[in-house]
Amino acid sequence: MRENYNSKINSIIEQLITKFPFPITKTSELSKCKQVSIKQLSNEDLIQTISYLIQQDNDNLIQNDYTITKDIQFSKSIESQSELLKQNDYQTFKSQLIFCMINQVSTIVNYQLTTNCKVLFNYQNEFKRIRKQELDEIISASQQIQGG
Repeated sequence: MRENYNSKINSIIEQLITKFPFPITKTSELSKCKQVSIKQLSNEDLIQTISYLIQQDNDNLIQNDYTITKDIQFSKSIESQSELLKQNDYQTFKSQLIFCMINQVSTIVNYQLTTNCKVLFNYQNEFKRIRKQELDEIISASQQIQGG
């Protein structure tokens, strides 16, 4: 039971580690743009560079929105798995507690039954002893009457 719990925890940890890799950016392309001085650019090149930077920024925004959405979904998934583990832990604890209580009750009932059986056996033996003694007395009395 505990191994299953540990494997689920390890799975969650593995998901967390693999889910958050280092972001990959197009640094080489951006570096090229930064290296060129604005003064060296023609108007057309400047417009192209600005358009390219705006497009990159838009792409980054879209990527960020996508990443945030995925992160939220992932976070909810981890929360759900964690909650499930908590519930399973609680159910396991509850089951073990119930098992212990049943075991205790069973032990008490077995003890009571054993004690009652011993008492009943003792009464039965006492009854047989008294009955035998009474029969012996009756036989002895009848022998005295017949003999005497």
